[in-house]
Amino acid sequence: MTRNRLFVTCACALVLVLSLGACGSDSKKESSDSKSEERKSVSSSSGKSDFVKDVAKVCQGIDREVFDELSNSDIAGDPDAFQEALKNGEDELDNVISDLEDIDPPSKFSDDWDTFLDDFSAMRDAYPQLGEGMASLTRLATDSQSTDPATAQAAQTQMIEVQADLQELVEDLSQRGEEIAAIADRLGLEDCNLD
Repeated sequence: MTRNRLFVTCACALVLVLSLGACGSDSKKESSDSKSEERKSVSSSSGKSDFVKDVAKVCQGIDREVFDELSNSDIAGDPDAFQEALKNGEDELDNVISDLEDIDPPSKFSDDWDTFLDDFSAMRDAYPQLGEGMASLTRLATDSQSTDPATAQAAQTQMIEVQADLQELVEDLSQRGEEIAAIADRLGLEDCNLD
């Protein structure tokens, strides 16, 4: 069962990292205050070019190291490190989403933009679910080693259920990542292209 737990952890981390793929750079994220001062909201009368530039500023400011930590195989076996990495990722996504919400798209892109933001928000909202699932797997892995056969069997059955839930969550995140990439392509948001 430990191998399955490692697989689910790696799959979750991989999806989270891939979901932000090329969205950002290796540079450190500037503080939200200084970035907000630099960025002007784009009005509907502004061209798509200004909108694209504003989104690029946000995407280039993402602290990639936060998401790279989730793909670090060393944290797969350390529930506390994984939880901390998830919390850091959730906080970084909160900042990104907040900055993206400050950008007004041209009116003809508003539906795609709303979906783009909703998908980013859903990804952020999945972080606590991933953390809870991984904590459950860790607890259940310990319980499955119980000398009491009934306790061990119940834990193994629950582990299968939790793994299925996590797999479903990973598939949803993957689908949202693909949708974000498709919208980024349609809107010409090359710096947020997720392929």
